[in-house]
Formats: sequence, C-alpha cells, structure tokens
Amino acid sequence: MTEGSGESVRLGRLVAEHPVVGPPNRRFARTALAVGVLGVAIGVPLLILGFSGESGSRSNFVVGLPLGIGLAGLLLAWIGADGARRARDGEVFALHEGGLVHRRRGAPTTEVPWSDIARVRDTGRAGLLFARHTGRDVDCRIRLRDGRRLRVTGFTDRAAALSEAIRAATAERRP
Repeated sequence: MTEGSGESVRLGRLVAEHPVVGPPNRRFARTALAVGVLGVAIGVPLLILGFSGESGSRSNFVVGLPLGIGLAGLLLAWIGADGARRARDGEVFALHEGGLVHRRRGAPTTEVPWSDIARVRDTGRAGLLFARHTGRDVDCRIRLRDGRRLRVTGFTDRAAALSEAIRAATAERRP
C-alpha cells in the first residue's frame, strides 16, 4: 500500500475507511461498572448469609438478584472497555475496490483480496437491549481461505455499511 495515497497496488482505489471508534457512549461502560461493583458488593454478603442459614426466610431470588445484576454490570463494563481498547489501538478497516485492508498499530497490515475471503457472516442483533452500547448491533465475522479471521463489530464507524459492502462484494464473486 502506498503511504498516504489511499491506494493499494493489489487492491486498487480506496473506497472508504472505517476506524474502530469504540463504544458510542463511554458513560454507559462507567455506569455499568459502578452498578456491577455495587451489585457484587451487596450480593456476595447476601449470598454468604444465605448459605450460613442466618438469612431467615429470604428467598433465593432476593439473595441472587443483586449478585446477578452486579455480574451483568461487570460483563457490560468489560465489553465496553474492550471496545475502547480496540479504538485506542488504532484499528482501521479500509475498503478498496478489490478487497479489504485491516490495520492495527503495532501489528502487520493485512491486505485481503475479495477472492481470499472464504466466508462472511453477520450475526449482529440490532434489536437487542444494549446492542448498540456493546457493539453487538453489527457482528461481521470474516474467515479467510488461509484460516485467519477478521471481525467487524458495532464499535467500527459505519459498521453496518462496511458489513453490507463486504457481503455484497464477496457474494458477487461466488460461483
């Protein structure tokens, strides 16, 4: 790829660049972390009391609810932190006329002609609760013929358009 020209010798003219920008709202990850820590802090002592028999007539629901909410909050915070890390690593998907280029700071650049893509599957679920905040609204998994894999999530700028372009370009080349 020639530096700064936006053109790849093998893949042709640059059509669009899609950087990984991370979660759309970093406040969501921070709030999820706070809820997670608070839920675990309340849930663990209740769980210990429940097993020790000193909980009286409390149901398992009352004991497990704060712990379950806390663990879910920690999971959502971890997903948000992972998306922020990918954005900080400078990950970029560049769509070219003849293929896709994947770049990440500190890692080798991967140039993938459309013919080297074995399978593309998008299992994103835009209707799920918190899907946009967890990057699950788009989950495009790309398997290359040599076994390597690439993944475009909702944390990528204009991810739905990129996923659609990749699927359309690879569908055109199928026999």
